[in-house]
Amino acid sequence: MKIDLFVKTIEFKFKTYIFTHGSSLLFIFVTGLLLYFLSGLPYFNILFSSGVSLMIIWIIAVIFLKLSANVSFLISLILIIIALAISIFRNDAMAEQIGNMVYFLLLTGFLQTFFIYIKEQKHDQ
Repeated sequence: MKIDLFVKTIEFKFKTYIFTHGSSLLFIFVTGLLLYFLSGLPYFNILFSSGVSLMIIWIIAVIFLKLSANVSFLISLILIIIALAISIFRNDAMAEQIGNMVYFLLLTGFLQTFFIYIKEQKHDQ
């Protein structure tokens, strides 16, 4: 009984989230596909590598889905642990790529926090 109630609750929350954020999710998906196809074209692949494409998609997701800075910090913490585990197995190139993503996520989280702080300072005055 408790499992059934838990599953129905999760299903309801998922449907509500999709219903309220459907257009934003669709926009993020289409942008991701566009960047993926651009990364395969000559001369565009210099500008839109896979790492840059992921960063652009993350910024769009933060803006449209109004994700908190804690999400960026949490994902960066998880990626640091993954990079540590990968570097133990001597795959330093992959660990470096993950480290670049961690840096970007920490920067994004900091900028989100900074802009919220500035907005609150203007609101208090």
